[in-house]
Amino acid sequence: MSLYRLTKFELKKLFKQKPAYTGFIVVIVVCILYFILNYVNRPVGSYRGLDFVMDTIYIQNNALLILPFIAILLTVHTVCEEFSRGTVRTVVTKPVKRENLIIGKFLALLVYMCCISYGIMIISSLCGLRWGYADGYVVFLPRLVFIYFLYTLGTLVLAAFTLAVATLGTTPVVTAFVALGFHRVVIILESFVQLREYTFTYHVINSIQFLMARSINTRTLFESLVAILIYILALLLITSFLLEKRDITA
Repeated sequence: MSLYRLTKFELKKLFKQKPAYTGFIVVIVVCILYFILNYVNRPVGSYRGLDFVMDTIYIQNNALLILPFIAILLTVHTVCEEFSRGTVRTVVTKPVKRENLIIGKFLALLVYMCCISYGIMIISSLCGLRWGYADGYVVFLPRLVFIYFLYTLGTLVLAAFTLAVATLGTTPVVTAFVALGFHRVVIILESFVQLREYTFTYHVINSIQFLMARSINTRTLFESLVAILIYILALLLITSFLLEKRDITA
């Protein structure tokens, strides 16, 4: 089975799950509630549509931690349930490389989280019409798309870590708590100046700050992007190694 077919197979499974639809409902409800709150408290002229768009993704990702929770819990539901039901055993009996199995699941999660993130961007952009946009908004739009993608990459680091923990054969509850604990530890480490540059959250925020500036420091932006991707790649390699060591056909 090719990687493309495997990813397509994983996507179909993912979008058939109730937690996947629940995630969409949660982010839409939060977008609407946040719009209502700002509609009442932010009069036109003192606020901008772009501010609303940026505040909405910040609320969903950093303040309420909705996007990280969705990424972790959906990964837990997908992987742990497959191990408990024996679905993985059925897949590995076919000519499928185990690293392709991991990559296929990860790409499916990537597509899902992009749908969630850009769904937030579209909804918040429409709601932002209430306050209007400056003339340079269209020019800034490609940066905005990339900013939302960076937030998505941050959640995918957590998804990759969750995949690694789930491969150890832990229960769904333990896997979720370990992954959420990892997220909290990273946030705590980010508060230490000496360790800040080694956390993926720092590089996500750092990249976004550069994209919000008038002139972009391309080199620094590229270095932060590479750091995030190294996190993801390293965790996927660990997951693949653990899966190879684990007998899931028994």
